Amino acid sequence: ASEPPISGEYYCVMPGAHWPGKRWPVERFVEACRVCHRRTGAAAVILGTARDAESERVLQALRAVLSPVLL
Repeated sequence: ASEPPISGEYYCVMPGAHWPGKRWPVERFVEACRVCHRRTGAAAVILGTARDAESERVLQALRAVLSPVLL
């Protein structure tokens, strides 16, 4: 069995949304993740599919301030 990509506490973020009205700007995801990390010390796990450009944009923006994991 392989080891999971993270250990310890974490929270999941799934930025993609089918409907444009349900999408948050990347900056809001970054700020929400920064607050979660600051308050808990937990790691951000970004969820999405290979076709999910929004998850990729959030992941790239978060890399500047945290060490997120993409699943």
